[in-house]
Amino acid sequence: MHFLKLTRVVGLALFAIAMPANAGGEFAQGWGLTSFHTTFYGGAGIGSSNQSNYEEGTTGAGKIYGGARIHRYGGVELGYSKFGEVSKEGLNGRLATTQSSDAGGFYGAGVVYVPVVPRFDLIGKAGAMSWSQDNSSTTNLTKVTTETSESGVSPLVGVGAQYQLNNNMYLRGEWERAMDVGADTDFQTDIDMVNLGLHFSTL
Repeated sequence: MHFLKLTRVVGLALFAIAMPANAGGEFAQGWGLTSFHTTFYGGAGIGSSNQSNYEEGTTGAGKIYGGARIHRYGGVELGYSKFGEVSKEGLNGRLATTQSSDAGGFYGAGVVYVPVVPRFDLIGKAGAMSWSQDNSSTTNLTKVTTETSESGVSPLVGVGAQYQLNNNMYLRGEWERAMDVGADTDFQTDIDMVNLGLHFSTL
């Protein structure tokens, strides 16, 4: 069910971006711009994530991603992000507990590119993430541990920039936020990830 919701979001993003792409030739001629053809890319990034509702909420994180730049100003992207394991102190009734969460998820998003100077673009993205959480709660007094797993779909937004190193290699830095991961549970949190990555594109 969550996967179906995610594919619908990606499909709508693709449709919205493909519409102006079909008119790209007229737009380019009207503004004196050179023509643009669709390119495909794939890469990976590493960095750190912060889960706002956790005292020890910052940890290493990473992602793999791929997509299509359909025209000069837009495209679509799919990927998988791993946020890492974090922990916080909580209560189970009146008993103090240590709560831990390990989260990650697949995402789909529409991407907007804003060319600034040759080889350098600003990036914005919006879409959805199909996330999963492996959670545990350990009572500090008795050392009894309860484990649960949660999953759901949440909004995803991001901004960043990329620089073209050569004909088909790009350096990208970005910030992304997945909202309300673990919604309606004791482990609900927004997750921010900052990462630096490399990706390779077709010519």
